[in-house]
Amino acid sequence: MKRFLIIAGSEKCGTTSLYAYLRETNQFNPSIKKETDYFRNTGCGLVEYKKLFVNNREGAVYLESSPGYLTCSNVSAENIKSTLDDVRIVFVFRDPTERFISSFNFHKSKYNLPESLDLDTYYEMCLNYYENNVVAEGIDPWFLDVLGAGKYYERLQYFIKCFDAKDMLFVSFNSLSKEPKQVLESVMKFSGSEIEGVGEVDFSPKNVGFSAKSKALHKIAMHFNRRFEAIWLKYPRIKSALLQMYKIVNKSNNEDAISKGTLSKIEKFYSEDQSNLNIYLKDPKVSSI
Repeated sequence: MKRFLIIAGSEKCGTTSLYAYLRETNQFNPSIKKETDYFRNTGCGLVEYKKLFVNNREGAVYLESSPGYLTCSNVSAENIKSTLDDVRIVFVFRDPTERFISSFNFHKSKYNLPESLDLDTYYEMCLNYYENNVVAEGIDPWFLDVLGAGKYYERLQYFIKCFDAKDMLFVSFNSLSKEPKQVLESVMKFSGSEIEGVGEVDFSPKNVGFSAKSKALHKIAMHFNRRFEAIWLKYPRIKSALLQMYKIVNKSNNEDAISKGTLSKIEKFYSEDQSNLNIYLKDPKVSSI
């Protein structure tokens, strides 16, 4: 049995949901925070890494989910390889165009992007960053790398070089959305964990972004959410109930539209990478669900 299971990508593909489902089975030693992002940094070590987990089940697999690992795969893949010799890695992928739009709406709802920014302009900014490394004024480069991070196969190359195919599992967002219980059991089997506790899991989607009516109230709610993250991870049903009540009060149904021209450009941007990824996933040595 491998001692570590890392959900390494990709952002806005259901990684929070999968992490929550696995955690709720009580068959893992989960990270204190969902995203440790430990391997995006230098000077990684096993002793320090293990301090980031709730170690309450002797012999259980350590579990974390940091989708930024795929985004920063040029750093994280080698760091994971050199620190952990007994790890298995899960990637969750969705249609990259859908993911790009979802990420834009999510980050805008978190006020990481200007309120006045529209999807068409955002795409051009991200493309300029990807092609020319030009950083748009007032926007963190992390949020400009959203477009490039959707080239999954391109970013995956560092992991392919570092890990055997048998130690990686690829999950489709559609499978996770439509058959979460079956996906959960498959991932548990892949990790080497006992397939127990599945009946206790709340399979509702997690971390679904939405626009807010009141900016001030939403900022207070986001602070409250971050402040008590450890409690929400331990008692997910309480968070779910509070979130539903909050949405009744402050959820807005307004979302940014995207032009057909920009949509076509995004799809073209991803087409070759998607073709390469599909070829890779058809390899008999590669496991996907």
